[in-house]
Amino acid sequence: MDTLKDIPDFSDWPHAKSWVNNRLAAIASCDFDDKVRASFTPHVLTPQDGGDVFGYFENPEWRRFVLGTFAADWASYTTKGDRVDWARLAFVLSLFPAGFRLWTCRFADGSIAPVGYTGWYPIAKNVFDLMRNEPESITHRGVMFPLRSVSEDGAYVYLFNYSLVPQLRGTEQSRLMLKTYADDIAKVKSLGRGAVTVSGPGAKVAERFGLKLRGEMVFEGEREGVYTT
Repeated sequence: MDTLKDIPDFSDWPHAKSWVNNRLAAIASCDFDDKVRASFTPHVLTPQDGGDVFGYFENPEWRRFVLGTFAADWASYTTKGDRVDWARLAFVLSLFPAGFRLWTCRFADGSIAPVGYTGWYPIAKNVFDLMRNEPESITHRGVMFPLRSVSEDGAYVYLFNYSLVPQLRGTEQSRLMLKTYADDIAKVKSLGRGAVTVSGPGAKVAERFGLKLRGEMVFEGEREGVYTT
């Protein structure tokens, strides 16, 4: 079954908004029993290009993937500053969707719920150097601008996110998701890695990837840790 087909195409904005709100409520009230946890499934975007004029925005599969990833992020956090901005997520995924993996569960009523996602993308050396040497000068995560491709010589890798709903944190599903993320990143010849964290668990993930705290940036009034190798 193509699970992405169960996610609406965000070009129908009223339906997309209603679906996201419905999924957030359903996820918040779900007890995630063994059957639901057993349905934990990863998805990657398969198309290599989106279209001639509007890029990936022309591709309905991409549009479903973006909406599902957005819902997974908002289900994972409750603080506005921690939640991903819609425009930024769509922008990042329009440049480098290959580094993202969406995870879903199927509920007892047969519906699909986006419950987590991971993402990384390549950044320029000067961006990495800024994170490493002057993290306090950064005031917006948009500074970590994604490149469209990975060079044959390798890449400076930005760990965009590792998000999972609270009910699945510390479970077998969480460990599987993190291991898969590590395997995805290990396939890239890394020239350096960076990340920005908003929580203790996020900091632990950064440290697991060999990153060290270089300082803090302030985004929307909240202090966030900037990590690099």
